Amino acid sequence: MFDPTAVLEFWDESHSRWDELKALSKFLGDSPYVFIDDEPRDFYAAVAISPTDEIVGYHVFLIQPIGPEMGIAPVLDKDGGTLHEAKIRGLHVIQAWRNRGIGTRLQKFTLEQAAELGVFQVRSRSDISKAENYAIKIKLGFACHPDLRTFRDGSTAEGVYWVKRV
Repeated sequence: MFDPTAVLEFWDESHSRWDELKALSKFLGDSPYVFIDDEPRDFYAAVAISPTDEIVGYHVFLIQPIGPEMGIAPVLDKDGGTLHEAKIRGLHVIQAWRNRGIGTRLQKFTLEQAAELGVFQVRSRSDISKAENYAIKIKLGFACHPDLRTFRDGSTAEGVYWVKRV
């Protein structure tokens, strides 16, 4: 089902409600992964706003060079310039607003905004348990690569890296 009542907006860290978005992410339990305060990067978000002006969903990403995060030199284009990507840090739709197409709309909107920002690709990682996100990514034409992540505490989690050229 598609819900046209949620309006999508594109925010950066200068938006007047950015701290509200960060607080919501923390409240929902997404925040140590979505926003890391010691990262000197530019964060952006596709945000779904209800008719009552509530944040009902978000898709947060940052822009970074392709390569260094994986411990390798930056990937260069044919002219020697560094290629950049929009790295997805978090997608969340409030429970009462799910199954209305908002997650799909947020991800499509992010692809559009990332292209306007001039990045080469959009990349995200999803835990193996995120079946709804997998379905959206496949529908939107993302390529996938299995991943086993090891966390700082030594624990591991199976997942998938999703990549799409924009």
